Amino acid sequence: MEINFSGFSTVQGQRSTVRKDRGSLFIKVLTECLQKHGTTVPLEDLYLIVTSMVAEEDFLYEETEGTVQLYRQIPQKVSTLRKKLYFSPTPKTQVYRILC
Repeated sequence: MEINFSGFSTVQGQRSTVRKDRGSLFIKVLTECLQKHGTTVPLEDLYLIVTSMVAEEDFLYEETEGTVQLYRQIPQKVSTLRKKLYFSPTPKTQVYRILC
């Protein structure tokens, strides 16, 4: 049985926020959350925090006809995890530990 966790910046077919001056909102929030909570909060719970923070941000998208639309980005996860997963960073590599 294969166990995995995949996180996506948005659901399939929707737009993801990427700005030239700030980069990807999803990657920025994910990185901040991993640095702040990665060793103390299980990955699935951490992803809920990321989803909430990204979903709070509205962004504008200009359509080809010159009209501007307001969108909200909602990240998506696909998981078959059966236990809590925490990240334990080490100086050379990222290592994880699974706890019951």
